[in-house]
Amino acid sequence: MKKKIIAFVMVLLALVGLFLLHQRLTSASDPTWDRVQRSGILRVGLDPSFPPFEADDGKGTISGMDVDLARSLAERIGVSAKIEAIGFDSLLDALWAKRVDAVISAMPMDYTKSKDVTYSIPYFDAGQYLVLRRDHAHIHSLSDLDGHSLAVEWGSEGDALARQLKNRMPGIKLVLKEDPNSALKALASGEADAALVDGVSARMFDGKICILSPPISSTPYAVVMPAKAPKLSKAVDQALEEMKKSGELQSLVRKWMYPPGANPEEGCPTLSLK
Repeated sequence: MKKKIIAFVMVLLALVGLFLLHQRLTSASDPTWDRVQRSGILRVGLDPSFPPFEADDGKGTISGMDVDLARSLAERIGVSAKIEAIGFDSLLDALWAKRVDAVISAMPMDYTKSKDVTYSIPYFDAGQYLVLRRDHAHIHSLSDLDGHSLAVEWGSEGDALARQLKNRMPGIKLVLKEDPNSALKALASGEADAALVDGVSARMFDGKICILSPPISSTPYAVVMPAKAPKLSKAVDQALEEMKKSGELQSLVRKWMYPPGANPEEGCPTLSLK
Protein backbone atom coordinates (compact mmCIF):
# COMPACT_ATOMS: atom_id res chain seq x y z
CA MET A 1 0.00 0.00 0.00
CA LYS A 2 2.82 2.34 0.94
CA LYS A 3 4.58 1.64 -2.35
CA LYS A 4 1.40 2.44 -4.27
CA ILE A 5 1.05 5.78 -2.48
CA ILE A 6 4.67 6.67 -3.22
CA ALA A 7 4.23 5.71 -6.87
CA PHE A 8 1.04 7.77 -7.09
CA VAL A 9 2.76 10.81 -5.58
CA MET A 10 5.69 10.46 -8.00
CA VAL A 11 3.36 10.25 -10.98
CA LEU A 12 1.42 13.25 -9.71
CA LEU A 13 4.61 15.28 -9.27
CA ALA A 14 5.72 14.33 -12.76
CA LEU A 15 2.41 15.45 -14.23
CA VAL A 16 2.59 18.75 -12.33
CA GLY A 17 6.13 19.24 -13.60
CA LEU A 18 5.08 18.59 -17.18
CA PHE A 19 2.15 20.98 -16.81
CA LEU A 20 4.38 23.75 -15.46
CA LEU A 21 6.93 23.16 -18.22
CA HIS A 22 4.16 23.34 -20.83
CA GLN A 23 2.86 26.57 -19.31
CA ARG A 24 6.32 28.08 -19.32
CA LEU A 25 7.03 27.12 -22.91
CA THR A 26 3.60 28.29 -24.04
CA SER A 27 3.85 31.64 -22.25
CA ALA A 28 7.30 32.25 -23.71
CA SER A 29 6.25 31.51 -27.29
CA ASP A 30 5.58 34.48 -29.53
CA PRO A 31 4.43 33.65 -33.08
CA THR A 32 4.17 37.38 -33.90
CA TRP A 33 7.81 37.95 -33.00
CA ASP A 34 8.84 34.85 -34.93
CA ARG A 35 7.02 36.07 -38.05
CA VAL A 36 8.55 39.55 -37.77
CA GLN A 37 12.04 38.09 -37.43
CA ARG A 38 11.57 35.68 -40.35
CA SER A 39 10.20 38.32 -42.71
CA GLY A 40 12.29 41.24 -41.48
CA ILE A 41 9.14 43.40 -41.55
CA LEU A 42 7.03 44.89 -38.76
CA ARG A 43 3.54 45.47 -40.16
CA VAL A 44 2.06 48.55 -38.47
CA GLY A 45 -1.59 49.51 -38.73
CA LEU A 46 -2.73 53.12 -38.45
CA ASP A 47 -5.59 55.37 -39.50
CA PRO A 48 -4.10 58.20 -41.61
CA SER A 49 -6.72 60.77 -40.69
CA PHE A 50 -5.40 62.24 -37.45
CA PRO A 51 -2.61 64.77 -37.98
CA PRO A 52 -0.05 65.39 -36.66
CA PHE A 53 0.18 61.70 -35.72
CA GLU A 54 -0.69 60.36 -39.17
CA ALA A 55 -2.06 61.89 -42.37
CA ASP A 56 -2.35 60.98 -46.05
CA ASP A 57 -1.29 63.67 -48.50
CA GLY A 58 -3.85 62.42 -51.03
CA LYS A 59 -1.14 60.94 -53.23
CA GLY A 60 -0.61 57.81 -51.19
CA THR A 61 2.15 59.15 -48.96
CA ILE A 62 1.43 58.75 -45.25
CA SER A 63 3.45 60.80 -42.78
CA GLY A 64 3.28 61.93 -39.18
CA MET A 65 4.70 61.34 -35.74
CA ASP A 66 3.39 57.78 -35.52
CA VAL A 67 4.89 56.92 -38.90
CA ASP A 68 8.31 58.16 -37.78
CA LEU A 69 7.86 56.32 -34.49
CA ALA A 70 7.00 53.06 -36.26
CA ARG A 71 10.08 53.28 -38.46
CA SER A 72 12.36 54.09 -35.56
CA LEU A 73 10.99 51.24 -33.44
CA ALA A 74 11.37 48.79 -36.31
CA GLU A 75 14.94 49.91 -36.92
CA ARG A 76 15.80 49.49 -33.25
CA ILE A 77 14.57 45.90 -33.25
CA GLY A 78 16.40 45.14 -36.48
CA VAL A 79 13.61 45.09 -39.06
CA SER A 80 11.77 47.43 -41.43
CA ALA A 81 8.34 48.98 -40.89
CA LYS A 82 5.51 48.46 -43.36
CA ILE A 83 2.65 50.91 -42.88
CA GLU A 84 -0.90 49.61 -43.39
CA ALA A 85 -3.66 52.24 -43.69
CA ILE A 86 -6.78 51.01 -41.87
CA GLY A 87 -9.88 52.77 -40.54
CA PHE A 88 -9.60 53.49 -36.82
CA ASP A 89 -12.57 51.31 -35.84
CA SER A 90 -11.02 48.34 -37.67
CA LEU A 91 -7.48 48.60 -36.28
CA LEU A 92 -7.90 46.11 -33.44
CA ASP A 93 -9.79 43.71 -35.71
CA ALA A 94 -6.81 43.82 -38.08
CA LEU A 95 -4.49 43.06 -35.18
CA TRP A 96 -6.60 40.11 -34.00
CA ALA A 97 -6.86 38.82 -37.58
CA LYS A 98 -3.03 38.92 -37.82
CA ARG A 99 -3.18 41.38 -40.69
CA VAL A 100 -0.78 43.63 -38.76
CA ASP A 101 1.75 42.99 -36.01
CA ALA A 102 1.16 46.23 -34.11
CA VAL A 103 -1.06 49.30 -34.08
CA ILE A 104 0.53 52.75 -33.71
CA SER A 105 -2.26 55.24 -34.29
CA ALA A 106 -2.61 57.70 -31.39
CA MET A 107 -4.54 54.97 -29.60
CA PRO A 108 -5.27 55.60 -25.90
CA MET A 109 -4.62 52.78 -23.48
CA ASP A 110 -7.89 51.04 -22.60
CA TYR A 111 -7.46 48.74 -19.63
CA THR A 112 -10.82 47.05 -20.31
CA LYS A 113 -9.10 45.47 -23.32
CA SER A 114 -5.98 44.37 -21.42
CA LYS A 115 -6.92 40.68 -21.78
CA ASP A 116 -7.25 41.01 -25.55
CA VAL A 117 -4.16 43.09 -26.39
CA THR A 118 -0.77 44.07 -24.99
CA TYR A 119 0.06 47.75 -24.52
CA SER A 120 3.56 49.17 -24.63
CA ILE A 121 4.72 51.78 -22.18
CA PRO A 122 3.19 55.16 -23.18
CA TYR A 123 4.96 57.23 -25.82
CA PHE A 124 2.78 60.36 -25.54
CA ASP A 125 0.23 61.80 -23.13
CA ALA A 126 -2.66 63.70 -24.69
CA GLY A 127 -4.31 64.45 -21.34
CA GLN A 128 -5.50 67.80 -20.02
CA TYR A 129 -2.71 70.29 -19.29
CA LEU A 130 -2.72 73.61 -17.50
CA VAL A 131 -1.30 76.30 -19.79
CA LEU A 132 -0.09 79.79 -18.85
CA ARG A 133 1.37 82.80 -20.64
CA ARG A 134 5.14 83.04 -20.43
CA ASP A 135 4.85 86.37 -18.59
CA HIS A 136 2.22 85.00 -16.19
CA ALA A 137 3.85 81.79 -14.96
CA HIS A 138 3.42 82.36 -11.23
CA ILE A 139 0.77 79.63 -10.89
CA HIS A 140 2.56 76.52 -9.66
CA SER A 141 -0.32 74.52 -8.16
CA LEU A 142 -4.02 73.95 -8.71
CA SER A 143 -4.79 75.89 -5.54
CA ASP A 144 -3.10 78.93 -7.10
CA LEU A 145 -5.95 79.08 -9.63
CA ASP A 146 -8.35 80.41 -6.99
CA GLY A 147 -9.21 83.99 -7.91
CA HIS A 148 -8.08 83.57 -11.54
CA SER A 149 -9.88 83.05 -14.84
CA LEU A 150 -9.55 79.71 -16.61
CA ALA A 151 -10.33 79.18 -20.31
CA VAL A 152 -11.66 75.80 -21.47
CA GLU A 153 -13.47 74.26 -24.42
CA TRP A 154 -17.14 74.10 -23.53
CA GLY A 155 -18.35 70.53 -23.03
CA SER A 156 -14.85 69.02 -23.10
CA GLU A 157 -13.03 66.95 -20.52
CA GLY A 158 -11.17 70.13 -19.60
CA ASP A 159 -14.52 71.83 -18.95
CA ALA A 160 -15.59 69.00 -16.62
CA LEU A 161 -12.28 69.14 -14.73
CA ALA A 162 -12.49 72.94 -14.49
CA ARG A 163 -15.98 72.73 -12.98
CA GLN A 164 -14.68 70.26 -10.39
CA LEU A 165 -11.93 72.74 -9.52
CA LYS A 166 -14.47 75.56 -9.30
CA ASN A 167 -16.53 73.52 -6.84
CA ARG A 168 -13.44 73.40 -4.62
CA MET A 169 -12.38 76.98 -5.35
CA PRO A 170 -15.39 79.23 -6.09
CA GLY A 171 -13.01 82.09 -6.92
CA ILE A 172 -12.16 80.51 -10.28
CA LYS A 173 -13.90 82.22 -13.21
CA LEU A 174 -14.56 79.93 -16.18
CA VAL A 175 -14.09 81.35 -19.68
CA LEU A 176 -15.96 79.00 -22.03
CA LYS A 177 -14.86 78.74 -25.67
CA GLU A 178 -15.96 76.70 -28.67
CA ASP A 179 -12.67 74.80 -29.16
CA PRO A 180 -9.22 74.34 -27.54
CA ASN A 181 -7.54 76.81 -29.89
CA SER A 182 -10.04 79.52 -28.95
CA ALA A 183 -9.37 78.81 -25.27
CA LEU A 184 -5.64 79.24 -25.91
CA LYS A 185 -6.27 82.47 -27.82
CA ALA A 186 -8.23 83.76 -24.83
CA LEU A 187 -5.19 83.01 -22.70
CA ALA A 188 -2.77 84.67 -25.11
CA SER A 189 -4.90 87.83 -25.40
CA GLY A 190 -5.25 88.23 -21.63
CA GLU A 191 -8.94 87.38 -21.56
CA ALA A 192 -8.04 84.43 -19.30
CA ASP A 193 -5.21 83.90 -16.83
CA ALA A 194 -4.84 80.20 -17.65
CA ALA A 195 -6.22 77.55 -19.99
CA LEU A 196 -6.96 73.87 -19.56
CA VAL A 197 -6.69 71.99 -22.88
CA ASP A 198 -5.50 68.69 -24.33
CA GLY A 199 -1.80 68.06 -24.79
CA VAL A 200 -1.87 68.07 -28.59
CA SER A 201 -3.66 71.41 -28.93
CA ALA A 202 -1.40 73.00 -26.33
CA ARG A 203 1.81 71.90 -28.05
CA MET A 204 0.63 73.00 -31.50
CA PHE A 205 -0.51 76.48 -30.44
CA ASP A 206 1.53 79.33 -31.91
CA GLY A 207 1.97 81.70 -29.00
CA LYS A 208 4.20 82.48 -26.03
CA ILE A 209 2.74 79.91 -23.68
CA CYS A 210 4.02 77.58 -20.99
CA ILE A 211 2.70 74.02 -20.63
CA LEU A 212 2.86 72.77 -17.06
CA SER A 213 3.52 69.11 -16.34
CA PRO A 214 2.30 66.67 -15.19
CA PRO A 215 -1.14 66.76 -16.84
CA ILE A 216 -4.19 67.17 -14.62
CA SER A 217 -5.69 64.12 -16.30
CA SER A 218 -3.78 61.53 -18.27
CA THR A 219 -4.59 60.06 -21.71
CA PRO A 220 -1.54 57.96 -22.60
CA TYR A 221 -1.02 56.76 -26.16
CA ALA A 222 0.70 53.38 -26.58
CA VAL A 223 1.73 50.82 -29.17
CA VAL A 224 -0.87 48.02 -29.27
CA MET A 225 0.26 44.43 -29.87
CA PRO A 226 -1.32 40.97 -29.71
CA ALA A 227 -2.16 39.67 -26.23
CA LYS A 228 0.35 36.83 -26.50
CA ALA A 229 3.40 38.65 -27.86
CA PRO A 230 5.86 38.77 -24.91
CA LYS A 231 9.02 39.02 -27.01
CA LEU A 232 7.68 41.72 -29.30
CA SER A 233 6.29 43.64 -26.34
CA LYS A 234 9.62 43.50 -24.50
CA ALA A 235 11.53 44.63 -27.59
CA VAL A 236 9.15 47.55 -28.24
CA ASP A 237 9.26 48.69 -24.60
CA GLN A 238 13.04 48.56 -24.61
CA ALA A 239 13.18 50.58 -27.83
CA LEU A 240 10.77 53.19 -26.42
CA GLU A 241 12.86 53.49 -23.24
CA GLU A 242 15.95 54.07 -25.38
CA MET A 243 14.12 56.71 -27.41
CA LYS A 244 13.04 58.48 -24.23
CA LYS A 245 16.56 58.49 -22.77
CA SER A 246 18.15 59.68 -26.00
CA GLY A 247 15.61 62.47 -26.45
CA GLU A 248 14.35 61.04 -29.74
CA LEU A 249 10.73 60.85 -28.57
CA GLN A 250 10.76 64.52 -27.57
CA SER A 251 12.40 65.34 -30.90
CA LEU A 252 9.44 63.74 -32.68
CA VAL A 253 7.04 65.87 -30.62
CA ARG A 254 9.06 68.97 -31.50
CA LYS A 255 9.11 68.05 -35.20
CA TRP A 256 5.42 67.34 -35.58
CA MET A 257 3.76 69.63 -33.03
CA TYR A 258 5.79 72.67 -32.02
CA PRO A 259 5.36 75.80 -34.16
CA PRO A 260 8.64 76.92 -35.81
CA GLY A 261 11.08 78.24 -33.25
CA ALA A 262 8.80 77.48 -30.30
CA ASN A 263 9.30 75.23 -27.29
CA PRO A 264 6.21 75.59 -25.08
CA GLU A 265 7.51 73.10 -22.49
CA GLU A 266 11.00 74.45 -21.96
CA GLY A 267 11.62 76.17 -18.64
CA CYS A 268 8.06 75.72 -17.39
CA PRO A 269 7.43 75.03 -13.69
CA THR A 270 6.32 71.64 -12.45
CA LEU A 271 2.63 71.67 -11.54
CA SER A 272 1.56 70.63 -8.06
CA LEU A 273 -1.79 68.86 -8.30
CA LYS A 274 -2.79 69.96 -4.78
